[in-house]
Amino acid sequence: MGQADEAEQAVGQAATGLKTSWHDMAGSEALIRALIAERSQRTNEALFWIRVYRALSSEAIDTIPPFLR
Repeated sequence: MGQADEAEQAVGQAATGLKTSWHDMAGSEALIRALIAERSQRTNEALFWIRVYRALSSEAIDTIPPFLR
């Protein structure tokens, strides 16, 4: 398993965990975690939580705004 596969698996596991714990607020929780990580200058962690948010909201969003790409 490559690094990209492991990263995608981690995103999927985080999304599942947030859905289990936060239900319909899972996306909001992912964004809060991204904000906290960014404000703490942990850029890679912030990007990780943005990817989790995108995974959670892929069914709810028809198109992803350019600033999230």
